[in-house]
Amino acid sequence: MTQYTNCPSLRDLRRELRGKVGDAFNSMITLLGGSGERGTASRAKTVEAVLDFAEASQRFQSRAP
Repeated sequence: MTQYTNCPSLRDLRRELRGKVGDAFNSMITLLGGSGERGTASRAKTVEAVLDFAEASQRFQSRAP
């Protein structure tokens, strides 16, 4: 995975995401629900964890009315 600037305020959120998705953390395709590697969390749980991270990091806002 490409190295991103480490934002200290996201460190704990990233650690939590990594704990939930395991090895999927290293694969953008797997994080977004694509074909996963064996030994990773289920696709639905992985995508749910990514969405939880996006909301908690405040980098995602629902566009629903």
